[in-house]
Amino acid sequence: MNFKLLFRFFIIPVAVMGGIYYIAHHFFQGYSYTKAQADAVFYKHNGHTVMATIINHFGAYSVVKSTVYGTDSYYAEAMDMHTAKKLWKIKLDAKGKDGKTFGSALMLGQSDKYLFMYCNQVYVVDKLTGDIVAQNDYFKDIEAILPNEAILDYTDHSKYKWHDSTKSLMINGLDGQVYNINSSTLKTGVYTAKLPDDFFKLTDKIGKDYNEQISSVYDDGTSCITLLDNKDTANLAHNPDAFLWRPTNQSVRRVLYTCPSNNPSAQWTKLNPGVFISGGFLTDPAKLFVQPDDSLKNNKAYRDLLARNNQINSPMLLGNNGYIIMHKQTTELSAPVILTAVSPKGKTLWKVNTTYSDLSIMFNDKQSNELYLCGPKPTDGDEGLREILIINLSSGANNRIVID
Repeated sequence: MNFKLLFRFFIIPVAVMGGIYYIAHHFFQGYSYTKAQADAVFYKHNGHTVMATIINHFGAYSVVKSTVYGTDSYYAEAMDMHTAKKLWKIKLDAKGKDGKTFGSALMLGQSDKYLFMYCNQVYVVDKLTGDIVAQNDYFKDIEAILPNEAILDYTDHSKYKWHDSTKSLMINGLDGQVYNINSSTLKTGVYTAKLPDDFFKLTDKIGKDYNEQISSVYDDGTSCITLLDNKDTANLAHNPDAFLWRPTNQSVRRVLYTCPSNNPSAQWTKLNPGVFISGGFLTDPAKLFVQPDDSLKNNKAYRDLLARNNQINSPMLLGNNGYIIMHKQTTELSAPVILTAVSPKGKTLWKVNTTYSDLSIMFNDKQSNELYLCGPKPTDGDEGLREILIINLSSGANNRIVID
């Protein structure tokens, strides 16, 4: 065998092509990404918290004049939040009405046994195994009227909605009738009860607005705490019973104050020397606000403070009845969110810089006393959710799990 010819006409060309492939692969890898969606759900398995979410993988294949071209692939994935172990992962590649695999995916809801998703078709997935239990063709009696068009993103669908009170999937059928799928039996039926007129409306935003995740004031029936800036305190000093309302964005450098719940005219006392930029009490999405029956409920200053931010949910309380102040590192809109835990007497317990500009995913695991957070980083330049931050609410100890 002529090794010179073999080297010249085979080994060298193969090596060159391999080098070109290696360089191109790593070049386009820099423009590719994997991220989770904010419509994640959480549940327990073997005593551990599991997050199930839709994963979007974008694979770049061309860059022309700063424009990146590539393809999107969607997967459903379940991850153990204690071990960071991926429990299962399935590709969502059902074909739509045009016979093509195109469009985005969304998580619709969960029952005790199943996850319900949509990507050109309905997916019913076993939560423990990741097995696909049903798609459109499983529901023979309503298959013909099931919408199966492609969607642009997970806020873009108004044909399928999860109904929490009945634990069923509601469907705005192509024949104008509303149908439901029982989440336990997977039996279908016509839904005859009245639904709100806006039940099938589109979700109007990605994630949650910062000001909707904080409360300006907290009253436990004994004492009231709030976050005020210098102008707020001047207004209260001038007339404690008539608070001057201002847009939220005009109150920036806020400090923690308190006053007795049954004496709202008393002087407000500074409770913590720290300054919390755009600060407020982190609210608990699972806990509705209930106003204690005290003198504050009819106080105008208190009501104006309450109306500044979220007045639907109560602040998230720590085990010692402390609370978490959510605030920004700077006044920039993309500035990282910081969480500071404070005791009932105003002592700072711990502080964590989330490094996220917003909190798109939040789950308070009361059994493990941990808070699970996910959000885009200021440097991402998109809605990318690429890791989960886990905070121990007792100590502030934290770690991060990368989503891949």
